[in-house]
Amino acid sequence: MVQVVENRSVVVLTPLSALEPGPAPGWVTCHVRVDEAAPVADYPNLLAADLPRELDALVPEAVASLVLVWQPVRLLASLAGPGMLRVEAAEAPEGGR
Repeated sequence: MVQVVENRSVVVLTPLSALEPGPAPGWVTCHVRVDEAAPVADYPNLLAADLPRELDALVPEAVASLVLVWQPVRLLASLAGPGMLRVEAAEAPEGGR
């Protein structure tokens, strides 16, 4: 069993694939490249290592339209597991970059 570390980063993502249905209602997935990962106050920045890097992303449908633009986009995200990124919001909280 893998222990998940709560983490947050303000990332710049470049979409590399079309959106696909996600594992649960309200979610979609796509393959992305993480170009930048800035820290968020009080959270580890687990996405900063080995940039740029490619991951599969879980994206809430409410944020999916931002990913559809096929250009780099800035989002709040966390590393959810090996090779998996979870997008959390369209805007960074206070303390983000």
